[in-house]
Amino acid sequence: MSESTESTIWTKLVPPPDAAGQLLAREHLAGKFAGIGSKRLTLVCAPAGYGKTSVLVAAFAKLKAAGAEPGWISLDHDDNDLARFLAHWCSAARLEPLRASGGAAQAPRAPVRAPQRLLASEFVGRLQALERASYLFLDDYHLVSDSAIVAFVNELLHAPVDRLHLVIAARDAKTLNLARLRLNDQLQTIEAGELSLSAAETKALVARVGGIDASPAQIGRIREKTEGWAAGVQLAAIAMRGRQDAAQVLETFSGEHASVADYLADEVFRQQPAAVQDFLLATSILARFDISLAAAVSGRADAGDLLEKLERENLFVFSLDDERRWHRYHHLFSDFLRRKLREAQPDLEATLHERACTWFDARGHAVESIGHAFAAGQMLRAAQLLDHYSQRLIAGARTAELMSFTSRLPAWLLDQMPGALLDQAWHLIACWRFGEARVMLERVARIIAERSAFAASDEQREEVTFLGHKLAHRELILAVTRDDLALTRTLASAWLAADTVPDPVMRATASSIAAQAGRESYQYDGVAAAAATALRERFASGGGYFSLVYHECVCGAAFFARGEFAAAEQGYRRAQEMAVELHGEYSALSAFPAALSAELHYERNEPAQAAQLLRTHPMTAEFGLVDKLVAGFVTRSRLASLQGRLDEAGNALDDAAYFAAEYGFERLRAHVLNERVRLLIASGEAKAASRLLTQPGGPAHDAPIAPCAPQDGVTTVHELYAMAHARAWIANGRAGDAIALLRPWLVFCRGRHSVRSTIRLSMLLAAAYLRDGNRLAAQRTLVEALKAGERGPFIRAYLDENAEAAQALSGLGAVAAAQYPFDRLHLQAVLAAREGKAPAAAQPAVVAASGADTVREQMSGRELQIIRLAAQGLPNGDIASSMCLAESTVKWYWQRIFDKLDVRRRVDAVKQARERHWIR
Repeated sequence: MSESTESTIWTKLVPPPDAAGQLLAREHLAGKFAGIGSKRLTLVCAPAGYGKTSVLVAAFAKLKAAGAEPGWISLDHDDNDLARFLAHWCSAARLEPLRASGGAAQAPRAPVRAPQRLLASEFVGRLQALERASYLFLDDYHLVSDSAIVAFVNELLHAPVDRLHLVIAARDAKTLNLARLRLNDQLQTIEAGELSLSAAETKALVARVGGIDASPAQIGRIREKTEGWAAGVQLAAIAMRGRQDAAQVLETFSGEHASVADYLADEVFRQQPAAVQDFLLATSILARFDISLAAAVSGRADAGDLLEKLERENLFVFSLDDERRWHRYHHLFSDFLRRKLREAQPDLEATLHERACTWFDARGHAVESIGHAFAAGQMLRAAQLLDHYSQRLIAGARTAELMSFTSRLPAWLLDQMPGALLDQAWHLIACWRFGEARVMLERVARIIAERSAFAASDEQREEVTFLGHKLAHRELILAVTRDDLALTRTLASAWLAADTVPDPVMRATASSIAAQAGRESYQYDGVAAAAATALRERFASGGGYFSLVYHECVCGAAFFARGEFAAAEQGYRRAQEMAVELHGEYSALSAFPAALSAELHYERNEPAQAAQLLRTHPMTAEFGLVDKLVAGFVTRSRLASLQGRLDEAGNALDDAAYFAAEYGFERLRAHVLNERVRLLIASGEAKAASRLLTQPGGPAHDAPIAPCAPQDGVTTVHELYAMAHARAWIANGRAGDAIALLRPWLVFCRGRHSVRSTIRLSMLLAAAYLRDGNRLAAQRTLVEALKAGERGPFIRAYLDENAEAAQALSGLGAVAAAQYPFDRLHLQAVLAAREGKAPAAAQPAVVAASGADTVREQMSGRELQIIRLAAQGLPNGDIASSMCLAESTVKWYWQRIFDKLDVRRRVDAVKQARERHWIR
């Protein structure tokens, strides 16, 4: 089998396919299910074996026949993770947030999971936008124990989502809050009494399962013994099948037995040949199995024949797909078999788990192989597998499993898996848990030092060397995420200079981080190279899609600073699309490009678009760089200030100051200080602005901030402090000091093509000239500012820095074009924005290079990788396995590829890709 077992998860999203043709006609329940569309919740609640699933299947089929598109999820213990639960729901119900389609499961594919609160918020938003009734069937809901899922479902039951209708089957309803639903007539229940089989239904089931034309007396005895319990009736029918003493079978069990189910199951089990018994016991440890897995675990070459016999005789085995490839046992029968295995052959269970572990490992199935290693009691092997698969678990959005597995290992074993520890450190850094990450990295450093001292062979020395480079890479990620720019530059240069690690994602990440550090140091030379297609493809080839979101944001922000809005917007768009694919539309990850896009919209004087992005993507302390917080909080503050809501503007800066203090973000602190000074001056509190800069202990900083002249090693932080002081000096009658400070900064930023900085510094310098009485110098400076920003085109940078300089812009219309040539249309757009007229129309994103392949720009890295693998002849299953995706997800990507290329076959898509020179 080539595809991952994750590709079988879609079987959870359809009712058992072999049940529909064998369902009993439960006419007395028809009226209940006719009312599903008028209730928020229909609850089928009864103990195990009462036929809850069969009842749901029948209702599901009727809805489909009526033209509805109901969704189905068969829940199990593995679904106790909110992100996984919602991903299945989106797929089952064909909802958009996680790009579901076709009823196939698709889990979010990212190194880390989106925060639960944002996942739930995004999901509710999608449900509220439904235009038609949505029906979702949740089978075996009692297996859900995760508190986040329980809270979410209870909240959803009472949320204003009018078109949602849930049908839940569970053994109990203890986690569901039903009182208000019952009060509002939004609940209908079907309980054990209504599910008990009537005499006619009992006779029909006995005939179907046992092939017995039972007498009325026998039917009465069966109902007396089972109380109409469907599983009991089915077990009794199997036990009676082919027996001359059928009546005696019914008489030999009674309520004196501890469990009628166990008794009947034992009767069924004892009737089977030894080969079947052995097969049943061996495969009972598997949640799902196909012939290959069953053969490997049971050790029987005739596994296929035995499985066919079990199906033919209806021995509580269910097919999970239409191809009848994957199977599972009835839960009650499976429980019985596992108990029987432990009682009869207690030493065999570990051996069976070991075989399952080997089978899954040979096929690269990380979670299953590790899980069976633990079940086999092989802690060392579990640790080795975890060390081997940790990077894949990170890339495949299985962080919860990674952390859970790790927690089950003793410290001495953890020290033998430094690779997995480094992957955990990566997760901690991404979640901004810097202290824990530092402890983890120091622990790995000690392990590497010990291994280095005892490395005797070339192989051991190579392993130590690789671990050292991986540790250095994680140190680099920690430095950039903490926004330690000086350390980031040093570590990035050293790591790239070593050039010894073949991993494409690690190298691409280091190149991207170097570009980030360079941008904040006014070194833009590497931005074009960093944004090139080749580097993006390096991320994609290694499955580093999460890192690619960061990379696109880093490059986009650099283009924005340089005034190249089209390139910035393209980068943000690509990052947003990828973030939505990974975590969802309103996740913390998608908040990163959303905040940067909001900043760009605000700069173009599109406040409504900016406000909408910030409203739907709140700032959180995770998944992103400081750029996200700067763009989000400063834009939020300026939007409020633009509307005269100065208290709200100050609150946004208070929130930003909290993050700056909590995580030690000096750059965010500098932005907060600069904005506070600007707001104080705009409010007429110039003296207070000066005090904020010179007196320690204020809300923005703990010590006086001194401005400095630009020189080697300065960063945007120094520029912000210079601007803050210049503002205060201009407002407090020290225009000469402001001019002396601003002029060298303007020359410095202009020489490094930092367009946004050039405009903002120019506006402040023009204001200083005006206060100093040098109107001609002010005019020249304003014109130079306009010429610098017309390419963007920048708008708000001219209006927000200083009110007096912004006012002076209106006088430039009379300046002779020959004397000061500049774009008059750009000036008109700025003045229109100043006068509060309609915002300028958004500039369409264009491809910078003439003749560029616009379709290529629309293709994501993951789509191109799928085309490349298809060109190598790989089927969808193998593509899914190699990319850690579900096969259904690959099929969804093909649909997107077909739409973009206007084709309908894989071969045509590959042909176009070759003709466009995307692949060879």
